[in-house]
Amino acid sequence: MKNLAILFLLMFSSYAVSAQYFEVGMKWTYVHAVGGPPAAYWEINTIEIVGDTVIDGETRFVLDGRCNCTQNQIKMISQDNQKVYYYSNGEKRLLYDFSLIAGDTLKVKSPDTVGMPDSLFIYIESVTTENIDGQDFQIQVTDPDYFTNSFGADWGDNFIEGIGSYNWCLFPQEALCEEGSFLRCVTYADGTTIKFTDEPDCYVLGTDDIKLSGISIQPNPMEDRFYIKNPDNHSFAIQVFNQQGQLMFAQKEMRSANQEVITKDWATGTYLLRLVNEKGVFTRMLVKE
Repeated sequence: MKNLAILFLLMFSSYAVSAQYFEVGMKWTYVHAVGGPPAAYWEINTIEIVGDTVIDGETRFVLDGRCNCTQNQIKMISQDNQKVYYYSNGEKRLLYDFSLIAGDTLKVKSPDTVGMPDSLFIYIESVTTENIDGQDFQIQVTDPDYFTNSFGADWGDNFIEGIGSYNWCLFPQEALCEEGSFLRCVTYADGTTIKFTDEPDCYVLGTDDIKLSGISIQPNPMEDRFYIKNPDNHSFAIQVFNQQGQLMFAQKEMRSANQEVITKDWATGTYLLRLVNEKGVFTRMLVKE
């Protein structure tokens, strides 16, 4: 009987402790608004956990990735059961509490930004379970009409346990930043990917693609370089991503009608070329041999 009681206690304890949300190599891929509001165009970016460190006896995960924030970018996060924290000016601040239920209020201390209230209050309207890309997730649904400040509507409407906000300004996309985003995919260290989009690829903005007359990419496949031929002198920014979503090449403006991109140090494989301007995004798949 005593052994049975101990076994029950162990089973209950293991159930009560929440799962580990984060791991080194975990990556969020999201669509980010540029030049808004309204957005002049959208681009795809990533934030990744690139390492961890122990500070004051707790494990903190180190973030790196693309963010346009001039301030407030989160560099470290940590987890304590179902609570997620971020760090600002040496202070530990609550970011999510996935133990909250319907009727609770999440209080998040604002970044140190001029003109913002000291705290944001987010009302949890309901908590549901949703199957996303074959896996069940707990979702906290917030009430957008409840916010106690004018910034409330910008702070997300669905909080996915272990992942974060589906849209706008809460972590991970453009973390606590003035510019909003929409989650596309979350990829774990073992390569497992959870998609939050109907698009076939996490890194392609298929619905935003545009046609640019006269544009050609030569050679493709390539070896040590390729050229973007632009006889009509379209204005656009250039981005090239590898299959892991890493930015391999970026240039804010096309500098010639025959732009050269050196690829001799790139690994063989498939890459995504994106040409971005105010009209949208032009994409092409590239092959490095």
